[in-house]
Amino acid sequence: MRLVVKTIAAATCLAGAVPAVAGETASGSARITARVPEVCDLAAAPFTISESGQVSGRLFEFCNSNRGDQVLATHRPREVDERAFVNYAGRNTALSNNGLSTVAFRSGQRVETVDVVIDAREIAAPITVAFTMAAI
Repeated sequence: MRLVVKTIAAATCLAGAVPAVAGETASGSARITARVPEVCDLAAAPFTISESGQVSGRLFEFCNSNRGDQVLATHRPREVDERAFVNYAGRNTALSNNGLSTVAFRSGQRVETVDVVIDAREIAAPITVAFTMAAI
């Protein structure tokens, strides 16, 4: 008797499993969402030094933040009587005394190569400048 009940139950399940078929005029929709992490990055080509002592090169900027980003130059603290400048994409900025200088603000997403010139000819000791990009 149990075998008969199991056979009937299995047959009922199979009979109820009808594949879904859509007609030509059928419509539907689906909502797909994704979360993309914010990424801001800089990549540098080799920099060169001119006979006058200026250092120049190009940086590739990438930032997918809709809010924008800022580019920072980190360096050793500058002495009061030293002068050093960064020309970043046409904007000239004096390096600050504290070792952290904001050299650019950007709005919206960005993929671009920019020219950079570092003029640190009026310094008492060598200086290294590192650039970083951060979403705002």
